[in-house]
Amino acid sequence: MLYGSLLHQSYLYFRVHNRDTALIKAFVISILVVETLQAAFCIHIIYYYLISQRNNPAALLAGVWSLRAQPVLTGAGILISQSFYTYRVSKISRKFLPLVALSALFTLFVVGFAIASTYETVRQVTYAAFVPYTWLDSTAFACSVGSDLITTTVLIAYLHKSRTGIKSTDRLLDRLIMYTVNTGLLTSICNVISLVLGFAEPGNMIYMGVGIIATKGNWCPIPRLSPFKSFDRTPQSMRTRLLPY
Repeated sequence: MLYGSLLHQSYLYFRVHNRDTALIKAFVISILVVETLQAAFCIHIIYYYLISQRNNPAALLAGVWSLRAQPVLTGAGILISQSFYTYRVSKISRKFLPLVALSALFTLFVVGFAIASTYETVRQVTYAAFVPYTWLDSTAFACSVGSDLITTTVLIAYLHKSRTGIKSTDRLLDRLIMYTVNTGLLTSICNVISLVLGFAEPGNMIYMGVGIIATKGNWCPIPRLSPFKSFDRTPQSMRTRLLPY
C-alpha cells in the first residue's frame, strides 16, 4: 500500500510539476528507484521464508541475501532524502550553515553505519552471530533522528519567522509548517522505536521490521513538494528564500 502511494505521488508530481529543475526530478527518480528495490527485496524475503523454505525451519536461523541488503538500502534512502532537506535549508540563510553541516554529518554517519551493518550481515552466517553487531543499526537510526530533528526545527523556525501579518500569507506559512511536521512525524516515531528495540532487544529482529517501515518516510518530500508550489502566488522575494530549488 505504501509503495502504491509512492507510485501515485510520483506520477502526480511528474504530471503536474514537469517544469521543475533537473535536480528535483533526479531526487524523485532516485527515491523511486531505491524504494522499488527495497519493495522487491521485501517481496523476496517473504517468498523465501514463507513459501520457498516453508518446510525448512532451519532456514529461519540465517538471513537470505535480500534481507542482508536491507541496511544499505535503508542508508541510501536516508542519504537521498536528508540530502534534499539539507540542501534546501542551506539555501535559506548562511547563518544556518553550522546546523546544515551537523545534519549532513549525521547523515554520513547513517550511511557509514549502514555499510558496516551490511558488511557484518554478510560476514555473520546466522542471526545469533549478528546479535553483537545490532548496535550498528540502532546507532544509524539515532543519527537519522538527529538529522531529522535539525532540518525540521530549522525549517519550522524559519517559516514561523517569515510571518508577515498578512492573513493569506500567514495561512500559507501555517500550512507549510503543518506539512513539515506531519510528513516527518511517522518517520521519526518509527526511527525512535527501532532505536529503542535495537538496544533493548538485540536478539529480536522486530526492530528491523519497524526500520523498514521507517524508510517509507524517505519519499515524504515528494508530496511535500506540492504544497510548496502554492508559493507561486506569493511575492518573488519570499519564494526565492523559501523555495531555493
